[in-house]
Amino acid sequence: MKQIITVFMALILVFSAYAQENKEEKAENAETPTELSKAKETVNKAKDRLVFEFNTGVLMNDGDNGFSPKGFQRGVNVYFMYDVVIKNSPVSIAPGIGIGSDNWYHNSQVVFTDTFTNFIPFADTVGFKKSKLGLTYIDIPLELRFRGKPNPKNNWQWKLAAGFKIGFLVHSKWKYKGDDFRVNPQVGQVKFKEFGVPNLEKLRYGVTARGGYGPFNLQIYYSLSNLFQDGQSIELQPITFGISINGL
Repeated sequence: MKQIITVFMALILVFSAYAQENKEEKAENAETPTELSKAKETVNKAKDRLVFEFNTGVLMNDGDNGFSPKGFQRGVNVYFMYDVVIKNSPVSIAPGIGIGSDNWYHNSQVVFTDTFTNFIPFADTVGFKKSKLGLTYIDIPLELRFRGKPNPKNNWQWKLAAGFKIGFLVHSKWKYKGDDFRVNPQVGQVKFKEFGVPNLEKLRYGVTARGGYGPFNLQIYYSLSNLFQDGQSIELQPITFGISINGL
């Protein structure tokens, strides 16, 4: 009986020692996280999930084709993106989805049929305040991101991202405000919207780049697709650039 009690007490001591050692090991690991957990923690603190982009841009065209830009081009994109860390590195892949809108201001009347859309410059006698082509897309961006070490004071860090974006056209309109150029002689001021501009390319795609410090970045998008379908309008190739503010 004494031998059994002795063996039993020895087993209790062995298991107690093992449990204590295991507990200390877990505590030590908790205090010194793995490189993978550090990388994930860096991504989690980066606050790059909700991305707001404020753009201006140009439409590269094929010369004297009737399209003449006017004023300050502008657009806004809003994307939700999710980081996937690549092993134990500061690099991540971030797919996303969101809405992109572009507003192209110009000095032309938009004339279209089912098979062709054209831009005809207004006569000098026509006074107008706005002639705008507005486009809205559902965009799917994908970025490869690299981040530096975070600043311990505010968790801000230098970061670079390169990627690709594909978008699906969901809404288009031509908005005009000015002299009524449709009547002769001109009578007063008018404003109107023409929805569903035909012959636009339904699919846009191109490369993207973004870089900056903390929540403030500079970004650019170079479209590899034309604004309109081939052979159904003039060639206009968008390039947009501006700032992005990253949250969450």
